[in-house]
Amino acid sequence: MKKIPTRGKAATRPGAKSPRRPRASAEARDAAFPTSNLDALQEALRKLPRDDDNVVRLHRAVSWLRCARDHGGQHDLRFVALWVAFNACYAGDEEGRTERSAGERARFRAFLERLVEHDHGHRLYDCLWNEFPGPVRALVESKYLFMPFWDGQRTGSEDWKGFFEASKRNYRRHMQRQESVVDILCILLDRLYVLRNQVFHGGATWESSANRHQVRSGADIMAKIVPIVVDVMHAEMGRDWGRIAYPVVR
Repeated sequence: MKKIPTRGKAATRPGAKSPRRPRASAEARDAAFPTSNLDALQEALRKLPRDDDNVVRLHRAVSWLRCARDHGGQHDLRFVALWVAFNACYAGDEEGRTERSAGERARFRAFLERLVEHDHGHRLYDCLWNEFPGPVRALVESKYLFMPFWDGQRTGSEDWKGFFEASKRNYRRHMQRQESVVDILCILLDRLYVLRNQVFHGGATWESSANRHQVRSGADIMAKIVPIVVDVMHAEMGRDWGRIAYPVVR
């Protein structure tokens, strides 16, 4: 992939396209917390006030990142731990839901927009376009991670096929134009949300060969994205990232 020239300041208005990004430097790619720093970070967070939602949120997220690290060879457990870490960062309450409402999708997109805006090293861009383009495409183009496909299995409708092709075209257009990190993240995480539901709600077998590639790729990608999310939020702890659903109660 050819090197992309740097453009001006990133657009921050809702729905605006993200400018094209340069390939992240090695220092930027390594800036997400290495596993050796997770213990120190959690210990540092433990010393901060627990009445601060951002402290609690990050403390919980880092604890699940440590869990993912400790179960590195067990991809199902690693994927579960990484998704819980991601949920700890995100303020929305998705508990028990298998589909997001329109309002929830809007709040989720706004959360991603803020992350991309403050990812000054363009690490999320680098992850999607330079580090995992093949695995991301495979996940996006799997009908088994497209919720309308499963709706069609229950109802007998084949309407999902048109929506699926449109979704894939939308993804390819963004990738080819090298634009909008937020749009690509929304599409990718929408697919991984279906995988999350399959695993969390008993719709998948432990270490099943049927979804091995999806679970392993999903875990590998989340293992890169979630530490970046934690790093961005840690650097921007003074900002309002929203109220946590389950505060510490003494």
